Amino acid sequence: MSFLKNLGSDDPRFKNLTFHKGMNLVLAEKTRHSSDTDSRNGAGKTSIVRLLRYLLGGKRDDWIKSLAKYTESAFWTDVQGTAGEIHISRTVGSTSVLAGTSTYSSNEWREKSGELLLGWPASHDKPTAQQVFSQLLRTSFDSPTKIDSYESDLETGTRIAYFFGMPDTTLQKPIQAANFKKDKKIFKKAIDHGILANIATSKAECEAELFKLEDQLQNRRSALAEFKVDESYAGHQQAADELSAEIAALNDQNIALKRRKRYLSNTMTIEIPSKQDNGEMLTRLKRLYAEAGVMIATDALKPFNDVVQFHESVARNRRHFLEDELNKVTEALAANEARIKMLDDERSVIMRLLDKSMALETFSEAQQDCNEIAARIERLKDMLQDYERLDDMDSTLRKMEVEANDAMRLGLKEINDSVKLASQMYSNLCSEVYMDRAGSLLLDLTDAGIFKVMPKIEGDASKGIAEVSIFLFDITCIAVGMKNGTTPGILFHDSQLFDSMDDRQLASCLNIGARLAEEYDFQYIVTLNTDRLEAAEKEGFDRSDYPISVSLTDNGEAGGLFGFRFN
Repeated sequence: MSFLKNLGSDDPRFKNLTFHKGMNLVLAEKTRHSSDTDSRNGAGKTSIVRLLRYLLGGKRDDWIKSLAKYTESAFWTDVQGTAGEIHISRTVGSTSVLAGTSTYSSNEWREKSGELLLGWPASHDKPTAQQVFSQLLRTSFDSPTKIDSYESDLETGTRIAYFFGMPDTTLQKPIQAANFKKDKKIFKKAIDHGILANIATSKAECEAELFKLEDQLQNRRSALAEFKVDESYAGHQQAADELSAEIAALNDQNIALKRRKRYLSNTMTIEIPSKQDNGEMLTRLKRLYAEAGVMIATDALKPFNDVVQFHESVARNRRHFLEDELNKVTEALAANEARIKMLDDERSVIMRLLDKSMALETFSEAQQDCNEIAARIERLKDMLQDYERLDDMDSTLRKMEVEANDAMRLGLKEINDSVKLASQMYSNLCSEVYMDRAGSLLLDLTDAGIFKVMPKIEGDASKGIAEVSIFLFDITCIAVGMKNGTTPGILFHDSQLFDSMDDRQLASCLNIGARLAEEYDFQYIVTLNTDRLEAAEKEGFDRSDYPISVSLTDNGEAGGLFGFRFN
């Protein structure tokens, strides 16, 4: 299995490091005048794991870019891989990687590193070499199982299951299901944000809208089939409008004429007395004088008779006038009615023509409207097909997840020995670190077949206990992985992992790491401040031949890893 042989640089200020199998202690001396911050940042212990991650295929992150401001030299490491020793070199200011005699882009190297360093076939998919190295050369200490906060449960489970010896073909089942689920989600999003999203937002709404539009299109096409294009439609329409206007004017005239007719008829009845009325007037006058005791001579009545005759003459003339006026009004009404009927008949002919035809412009607009409806129908049909495909994808996904779960459960049976070993090892090692706390490694599968591992140590959730849990999990994974031949023989723990541990727990962890590194033949690299190492020695750790030759210090620029300080 792979292990690191060294870490060096073309920059003469850099302190080259040589590694060996078993435990490697990289020590940094804390001076009297330095603070805790200086001790950690000034010596460059954490920089070692960052450089190694960068050389093994890590991204050119902000820290690397910052380093490039201070040196343009290349950094390198020699790795004993499955196919022999390979020299890897990268400059901090370049995206290219020299591996052996070949030069790769950073993306190409991330793809190639699994094949050259771990002996993976080119067809190997997940976990990637970078995911494996991210756990074995940690820069994040927030979780025992996750290498960073962005890692999915699937990626976590795949990596750990790989350590435990799960066959690659089995591991691909939940990955394929997850990828299919992602494709389905993307497809669903595309539908939801499609061209008809404002019309139909579900399959049921899409079907309802389709049925409505199909009925609407059929009705409009049927209506259009009954019409013919009238090129003189506008003229006919104008003629109909003119006839309607004349009819309306005549109707208005008739209203006035009818009102005049009623007035004349009433006036003739009220105002013009008959001859009988005049005789009655004379009779009443004689009776009135008789009652008064006045004798009226025949000659005296003659002027009155003249008045009556004159009144009769005036009334007769007025009656002739009213009768003549009434006749004129009646004749005008009759003439208007006749004119209205004639105009209405003429208009009816035109309206029947208009009802069975339409203007060319209107016909074109109606056809265009039908075409637009037809296009919307086709888009809805396409959307319905998409929804049906989505239903099929739901069914396929459920089948894939069941198959993934079944495959993983069978895979768990195949690696039962490894799972049992890991569980027992974590528990036993926890008892070695803590006399009063039990540890357990719980394993389970989700419904989608995702492998779940939950390390647990009883007691409070202090930072020190969390650090011990990370240590135990990493050491268990590499030990089981080495036994299965699934992991490179490299485990690197930066001093940050031990910051909050009690001295006794630190000593126990160092003893466990040294012992298992020898037992399972892997390389365990630890960076520590000398004061923490001395404290661990008082609790029973024996450094023996573990320290490597280079010692780091926070005293001045020359004492650190790089021989210079940078932010």
